[in-house]
Amino acid sequence: MELSMTIAIVAAAAITQFFTALVITLFVLVAEVLEDMTVSRGRRAIRDLLEFLPRAIMVRRAGGVCE
Repeated sequence: MELSMTIAIVAAAAITQFFTALVITLFVLVAEVLEDMTVSRGRRAIRDLLEFLPRAIMVRRAGGVCE
């Protein structure tokens, strides 16, 4: 959790705005879950793209073709 979010939660609780502190906490937790989902999907997409790369290639040069 970021420092600014922590300060906001503590400040809201200090002035007895517990509902506000709860909403801030909920937003922070939802943001962390969404971030984790985004990172895992991005990693999976990159891994899937890497599977499309060929395992071997053929190179054509003046002397012929080599693997």
